[in-house]
Amino acid sequence: MPAFRKAKYTIEQTQELTMRALAVLQDSSTPLTIQEICANDINLTNQTSQKMSRVLSNLCEMGMVKKTKSKSRACWICSSSC
Repeated sequence: MPAFRKAKYTIEQTQELTMRALAVLQDSSTPLTIQEICANDINLTNQTSQKMSRVLSNLCEMGMVKKTKSKSRACWICSSSC
């Protein structure tokens, strides 16, 4: 029995999700929720919100995306450094 667990997504798949999410945010002038980001790209429609949240958090850590919050929802917007 292996002591480690195999990742569900390969590094290449995660990188593709990251680039697609970034492209959707760059095309938008307004902040988008995770559901709106997924709805704007056909390849992101079947992704879980947990995976997309992780992808967007990584982009946020790199400084490419900013997270904004309103009273009812969290939104993501591409920062000016993109």
